[in-house]
This record gives sequence, C-alpha cells and structure tokens, in this order.
Amino acid sequence: MDRPFDSAAYRPFKWAVEPICSAAFGDEAVVPVRLGFAVLSAEQLNSRCLRLFDAEEGAAEGRAALTPWPPDPMFKRQGLVLCRVRAAALRRTPAGCRGNWHRFQIQLVGAELDWIERWARVLIDHTATRKVAGSPMLSISSIRLRLASVLQRQAPLKRMVELGPLAGEAASFAVRELHAMSDALIKTTGARAMLQHGLVEMQHVFRIVNQVYLERGHA
Repeated sequence: MDRPFDSAAYRPFKWAVEPICSAAFGDEAVVPVRLGFAVLSAEQLNSRCLRLFDAEEGAAEGRAALTPWPPDPMFKRQGLVLCRVRAAALRRTPAGCRGNWHRFQIQLVGAELDWIERWARVLIDHTATRKVAGSPMLSISSIRLRLASVLQRQAPLKRMVELGPLAGEAASFAVRELHAMSDALIKTTGARAMLQHGLVEMQHVFRIVNQVYLERGHA
C-alpha cells in the first residue's frame, strides 16, 4: 500500500537522528546522553567519529562506552538503537557546551511537532475526501475536534521549549502534550495507524526518545 491516504502530504514515518544532532551540536556524530541512556542511529553507532555528550556528566568518545539494549522491532525497522552508557567513560563536559543541550531539546521537540503536523495535514485531506453515509468524515464533530486540538497544541509547545530548557514538570508536560497529539491522530486514523512506518510506530519511537531525553527518570 504505497499511498494509504489520499493526500499529497503523506510520507511514511522515518525518525532521523542525524539532522537533530547536527543542528544542535554542529556535528551529526555527536550523540546526546541523559541519565545513562542514548538513542542512536545504526550509522552513528558504527561511526569511528562517534562522540557522546551529556550536559550533566561529561563527554566521551567511541562505541566502547555503549552497551546496546536488545533490539526493539520498531526501533530496528527505523534503524535506531537504544544504548546504555557507562558513566565511568564520561569526562568533564567542555566549557560552553551546556547551552547546546537546550538547542538539542528545541530540535528534538521541533522534529516531533513537524511529524505531528504532517500527519494532521494528511488526515485533514483524508477525512475531507472520505465519506460516511454520504458526508465527509471531516464533518463529524469528534474528528474535527481531535484534529483541531492537535493543531492548536503545537504553537504553545514550540514556544515553551524555545523559552528555556525543559526540565522537571515542564518536561513532563511537554511529553504529555506530544503523546496526546499523537494519540488523537491514532484515534482519528483507525486501523491504518497500525501500518508499518505509520502513526503507532511514530508514537512508539517518540515515547522511548522522550523517556530518554525529556522525562524526569527512566521507567
């Protein structure tokens, strides 16, 4: 099913780690670490230039500091790897690097919001053309309200992360908002959300990435 939605905006979900790292740290081989965990692409994991950056603990170089966790089917399909990082391998963070952590959060949340907005546009197109009992699905109030709530939540969340680093309750609030938006899209989509590289897969990736980089602790 090459185009499961009647929308020119449709693209299969693909989480790209390198552009986020490059925008935040100026180098796609620099991977952020938080609370002893990191999410990498398979290419980053195998890179000879790999460097790890933890705003609290320090920095390290090379794969020797990483222990990949057992492969997750959706993560593997996305070319992603969840790794544990040995704290003993981290050195003192270079001066001036801590401000890059906020830039990373801006890029991370921005990338998630871009995918959420893209899917919202796909579903607006889809529900506007698909009919139920002779009327467009978009005319159904529950569908219209779900999609409107997704669009309305985006700008305030983007502004919030731009104002300062997300920590504590602010970070938890951001995670809840991102989950609520993706959940609303899944409920609107129905069974098609289960397609590979689709909304359920997107939400699964976001949950793990946000647990590593935004939430207060790792469950």
